Amino acid sequence: MPKKLAAKIQQLNPAPAQYGTSFAKCIVIEPETRELLSKKGCVYAVYEVESDANFDVALIERVLNDIIHNSYYQSENVSPIQSMEKAIVDARDKVVQLSNDALRAEPTNVKFKITAAILWGNVLYVAQYDKAESFLMREGNIKPISTMTEGTFSAASGVVKEDDVIILCTHDFAKAIPPQKLLSLKLQEENLPPTHACLLMKLFVDTSFTDNELASGVTQKEPGALQENVKKVTQGVADVKKSLKQKTSGINFNIKIPKIKLPTKLLKFSATTIYTKTKAPFDVRKRKGLLLLVLLAIALVLSITITKLTKSRKAAPAVAPNSQATTTEQNGQALKQQEENDKQYKIERVIPQIIYDIKITDPQAQPTEITNTQDVIIVTDKSTGKIYTSPKNAVKFETLATPYPGIKSTLTDKNKLYALDNQGYKIIDPQTGDTLEKYALSGAIVASIYSDYLYVISGDTLTRYSHQDNELQGVMWGENAAFANARSIAIAYSIYVLTNDGNLEKYTGGNKVAFSLKGVDGTLEGAIKVVANNNLTNVYILDPQNQRILILDSEGNMIKQYKARDPENFLDLKSFDVSPDEKSLYILDGSKVETINL
Repeated sequence: MPKKLAAKIQQLNPAPAQYGTSFAKCIVIEPETRELLSKKGCVYAVYEVESDANFDVALIERVLNDIIHNSYYQSENVSPIQSMEKAIVDARDKVVQLSNDALRAEPTNVKFKITAAILWGNVLYVAQYDKAESFLMREGNIKPISTMTEGTFSAASGVVKEDDVIILCTHDFAKAIPPQKLLSLKLQEENLPPTHACLLMKLFVDTSFTDNELASGVTQKEPGALQENVKKVTQGVADVKKSLKQKTSGINFNIKIPKIKLPTKLLKFSATTIYTKTKAPFDVRKRKGLLLLVLLAIALVLSITITKLTKSRKAAPAVAPNSQATTTEQNGQALKQQEENDKQYKIERVIPQIIYDIKITDPQAQPTEITNTQDVIIVTDKSTGKIYTSPKNAVKFETLATPYPGIKSTLTDKNKLYALDNQGYKIIDPQTGDTLEKYALSGAIVASIYSDYLYVISGDTLTRYSHQDNELQGVMWGENAAFANARSIAIAYSIYVLTNDGNLEKYTGGNKVAFSLKGVDGTLEGAIKVVANNNLTNVYILDPQNQRILILDSEGNMIKQYKARDPENFLDLKSFDVSPDEKSLYILDGSKVETINL
């Protein structure tokens, strides 16, 4: 069994800055589970951003972590290099979209550079975008990892050993501090220029993994996890062989890269016959009395049924045959037209599951908003400020002790409830109702949170606030007449604003971008809420006027819309939210809490 290697790391990062036009940093991204670690490895990277506009440095770091983590570990591609290249493209596109605080008339010029390494078993995969550097030190000798370049990307892969040292760094760092001098210098991070960053990896044998866990990952000799699907195995091994042949021929690891062989035998399943015992035939001779009773009961039921049908027919008014045929034909045409519309506009008619009525807990409740965490559903009443909460696994709402009159713009993050109320902005414990943090804030219409920042629309101005010394420090993000009396705001890298006239506008990188709804029937004139965040793939809109919930992609293309199968449902839609795993919708219809599986 080949050894599984892990890395002890040392990061050399320049002194952190809140904003910057040029900056670099190291990132280490690990999966959530040991199983995923054995199947996909661990990601180490050094990135650099250069632009003529200011960036929020901490925001970029968080965005890159999220994008690379999600894109790489959720990829079904069996090639680590191809998965990482896709993750890098996704990360680059998001960075290009982001800028700092002001709306700009012209897009900014952004350069993104990164070198990323995946340590998977005893194999190292390297993917670089634009100018970045990577080196291997073995037995005291340091040499550049020779990569094969295809366009802006370059890549390499090879088997590594215990005690090898991998060096990833920005181009500026390698130029100023050659790797041969790196280990002999005493560097102080606060003295590093903004674009100088370096990550050192010292490899060692990870003895915490069992043989079974090692077998689940792709290693020097085994395709392991690829055995789950024969088709994926065949394609995967072909990709790896092609990658080894075309992309890594120049890498100087001083070791021969072994060939990966596809197992020649597949698992064979043997059929097992399942025998069941049958009871003896029904013995009529022994059960004549019982049989007679059964026959008499059947005859009685038939007699009663025939009598009722006869009376019903006599009492029913006569209907002209032509009239009945016309009605049937019209109903058929209407149903056919509805089916065609549903297909054209991607309408799915559902029966929402009613899981609770808030009036059971409080007969006087007039709930206005709903949100949720991983484990809890939260409903609020703006007029009284009451908060009602229930666990998801056993739905029963209870009223929290502390009221927050005027509570609105409720949303959750990291098991905390964020909201505006009549006094300002609050962070609340949804389990107890206790106020964790409170800030004075006036004039706020709607609010949203993103990367520990609070975004608030007041009048026609969008302001971004940070928390400093128990106060909110605000910076104007943008000013636009469309912001006035906005109905809802949501942020997922881009900012989505549902305006007072029912338009959904999108702002990316400080600019209003061309954005229109595609495939949507009618308008959003009556829409009241938009839901989007970094954890969700899609954008969701609640449109009570048309009794529907719409699901769009980030470009405004219609994916699906939900309407109730029974026209008596969805008559009083007030609010909704999407579960963190994006598998359920929680809907507030009047005082009823309903759910739909996505």
